[in-house]
Amino acid sequence: MTMPLFLRLRRTAAVLVAFALAGALLLAPSPPAHAADEFAQLRETWRALLVGPRDLDASIPAVAEKIAANDEVAREWYAQMDTSPDRTFVWPDLVAAEVEDDRSRSAQITTHYTRLLEMTTAYATNGSSLAGDTAYRDALLGALDWVEENLYNTTVEKYGNWWDWEIGAPLRLNEITVMLYDELTADQVGAYMAAVDRFSPEVKNTGANRIWKAHAVAGHGILTGTPEKLINARDGLSDVLAYAETGDGFHRDGSFIQHQAYAYAGGYGVQLILALSDLLVLLQNSSWPVTDPNIENIVPWVEDTFDPMIYRGAVMDAFRGRNIAREYTEDHVSGHQAIAAILRLSGSVDDEAAASFRSAAKQWILSDTYRDFVEHASISSIAEATALLADESVPEREEVLATYQFPRTDRAVHKREGWAMALSMYSERIKSYESINGEHLHGWHTADGMVSLYTSDLDQYSEGYWATVDPYRLPGTTVDTREREDRSGTGKLSPASWVGGTAVGGEFGATGIHLFGWESSLEARKSWFMLDEEVVALGADISASDGRAIETIVENRKLSDAGDDAITIDGEAMPTTADWSDTLEGVQTVHVATGEDADGGVGYYFPEEVTLNAARDLREGSWVDINDRPVTPTDVLDDTYGTFWLDHGVDPDRADYAYVMLPASTQDEVAAYAADSGVEILANTAQVQAVEDSGLGLAAANVWTDEPTEVGPLTVTGQSSVMVWDSPEGLRLSVSDPTHAEDGVVTVELDRASAGLVSAAEGMRVTQLSPTIQVEVDVAGSRGATFEALFGAPPAPGTLSSTSGHSGLRDGNHSVSWNLWWGSNASEVTIYENGEPVHTERLTVDGNASQTVSVDLTGRVNGTYEYTAEVVNGQGSAHPKPLTVKVTDAEPGTPKLSSDNWDKDGAYTVTADMWWGTNATSWRLLEDGVEIATGDLAAATPAAQRVRVPVEGRTAGTYAYVMEFTNHAGTTSSKTHKVTVR
Repeated sequence: MTMPLFLRLRRTAAVLVAFALAGALLLAPSPPAHAADEFAQLRETWRALLVGPRDLDASIPAVAEKIAANDEVAREWYAQMDTSPDRTFVWPDLVAAEVEDDRSRSAQITTHYTRLLEMTTAYATNGSSLAGDTAYRDALLGALDWVEENLYNTTVEKYGNWWDWEIGAPLRLNEITVMLYDELTADQVGAYMAAVDRFSPEVKNTGANRIWKAHAVAGHGILTGTPEKLINARDGLSDVLAYAETGDGFHRDGSFIQHQAYAYAGGYGVQLILALSDLLVLLQNSSWPVTDPNIENIVPWVEDTFDPMIYRGAVMDAFRGRNIAREYTEDHVSGHQAIAAILRLSGSVDDEAAASFRSAAKQWILSDTYRDFVEHASISSIAEATALLADESVPEREEVLATYQFPRTDRAVHKREGWAMALSMYSERIKSYESINGEHLHGWHTADGMVSLYTSDLDQYSEGYWATVDPYRLPGTTVDTREREDRSGTGKLSPASWVGGTAVGGEFGATGIHLFGWESSLEARKSWFMLDEEVVALGADISASDGRAIETIVENRKLSDAGDDAITIDGEAMPTTADWSDTLEGVQTVHVATGEDADGGVGYYFPEEVTLNAARDLREGSWVDINDRPVTPTDVLDDTYGTFWLDHGVDPDRADYAYVMLPASTQDEVAAYAADSGVEILANTAQVQAVEDSGLGLAAANVWTDEPTEVGPLTVTGQSSVMVWDSPEGLRLSVSDPTHAEDGVVTVELDRASAGLVSAAEGMRVTQLSPTIQVEVDVAGSRGATFEALFGAPPAPGTLSSTSGHSGLRDGNHSVSWNLWWGSNASEVTIYENGEPVHTERLTVDGNASQTVSVDLTGRVNGTYEYTAEVVNGQGSAHPKPLTVKVTDAEPGTPKLSSDNWDKDGAYTVTADMWWGTNATSWRLLEDGVEIATGDLAAATPAAQRVRVPVEGRTAGTYAYVMEFTNHAGTTSSKTHKVTVR
């Protein structure tokens, strides 16, 4: 770090960065004439965060569009208002007396302030068509007073949802008050803030709720000029900034938990950093800056929690909890909120982290071709994003290729070039799904091993996906086909402890779940091995006894609006009508072409032929089906889906499955993969599930038993997830205890040797390096974390040799070999000829075992050749002693001529023999210096070569013959042979 975190002062102007448009207009708050004290400046900074500076240039296109959009919403609410003096409501659809449910009644308070906030935002923005409209202003102020008098004040008693009273209403009322501060009387500000103080007097709660409370308390302090409130807000952040050991908050493995047992990084987590980013802007340059050293945890939060779950501008649904049932916050909306927060936080961290945040934000914004960030951003975020995109000093980050395990929340993410995958599970530690306040009514199977595949088809999980997808058939899940009621199974823990996995080198992963059905005898063991181009999905021990069918859902892909995307099964195109379904036998490949380009397609390969159920169906649904809050839209939506599933039958007994997912693939690529996958399934049983990828030099196993288990190159004792990878840096071994319950040691023996241990995580003890590697891993208290060891040593140099001269000739056709008879292995060897590389070969590292690399070289001419080699592995490089080869016999051997002109009659045969030597590839016969015949020869050095040339019609005289043998290196001529004709 260039300096301690948060010690660099950040001017208010830096919050609202330059618009990088023509003229590079600076969007910074103008110093207000009334800014007589620090609280006035805080109000001005806060106001600028909400609607930009008072002299905002509304002619900038992006700003003008945002203002117009805000005005349209505000005018709609204005038009629907009842402004009569004796009114009993502000809006006719928000009448508390007409609602029996207390939660819905309390939600109306938040809804009132939400609408008034939208109206205020329009009025307070410079350039708005409503700015300065006194009738509009009076209606707005009158409505605020009516809500304070009738719904939210110091005498009313709470009912319904506490969140509306303590967070929803105060946050919105504070923002309204700061934007209208100059229009309000002291009595109005006092009344509004008294209500806020009644319901949110101090910071409490956990996670995002605590940050919101801090925001509410700080807002009250700024608007009333009360330093004690700002102190309470600042100090109240400490519980959130520290890593949590249990329950709500950020955990060191990247997990974020809210409501004690739910994975919520993409929901409450996003809202937490969004609120925190604004709070830091307000506090850091005030008299009440955050001084808690744990504020530095913001950097790993972004790196370990938010970066993994954002894909091309969208937050993965596996992390969003019940938010997926909200029509107003689909995945790209949540993603843009996270990006806005991270971009703003970049002004509050050290220089290195700031550069990383901004580079990542630029990549996310530019790669999101589905939802334009600037178009949908707030006024201040428009400024920050526009400046970022125009800043050429900030590079767009490369696509991240990595695997992430989140053992505290039973989630995993795998990112490769052009695609990503999220995996959602639950266990005895993390609950299945949350359904409260009428939301997420059909989340039944969202943690039963649900797989979300992200490709260039960026609207896959947007535009009503969760309103229309079949909730009984979510991709990746194995389900009991029983009919479910709304909210059934919500908030339940599983009996399973074995849920989780490991990652090796941060590149590849193995994850599994011991699945138990809800109020069902269904039990299964499911694994996903996340490799380079593919994900291998295995299921074993699938059993049930309730008299119902059990299914494994391979895919349920939302198709394009037309719904006629190509579905190809075993190379045959399926019908494009939306009422098609079939049960197909002997299936090995499936491809679904979705998205605007080939990279949006998804393929599946079944190593053993299966009976596959397939359908293209048009599904209808409404958001209110899964979220029955009064404000939820009731419009009926429809989408077409391509669905594929395996039917295990009624009451299966130890059924299994195996398939390979091929995201971002074409049909041709799927067919090619099926012909030569390079991946072998080593085991798929109730004891162990394992695969081996020969191309990667990787083997992985999920071990479900404590008994010693031998599979492929691994022998494992103890329930665990284990991977071994021949990485460019050396041999990597990773181990985790997904049960979180082992209090002993997992032992791993690898059928390989190593020249040395480079590094090992604390808790790993290497007991043997040769002839096999043996490791003991103390997993006590590890909570599912991965232990990794790296084996190897700089490679032994080996020796170079050549076959030149082995035949007795140095003819320029020879092989050069590098041999390591014993010693630390190389992972790659490059052979050079006179300094130029002629061959590179990747090798399997196997401790001190022998290794050989050879290259055949042909066509060298006479001369001297020096051969060198570079021998490398992850620990270093070596160079064997150079080898010199002299080529002296590259040209053809000398032919010898003879003839059979015994009768001297002018008809004879001239014969050329080359008994032993470098072969020629062509010949030419000269008679008295004139070519009379030519031909080709088959080279087979050092075998003999013969050419016979018939000659006829020669008259009396003497004829001189010379034979020329030619190859790539030159021409050799025979001695002159004379023939006399009489």
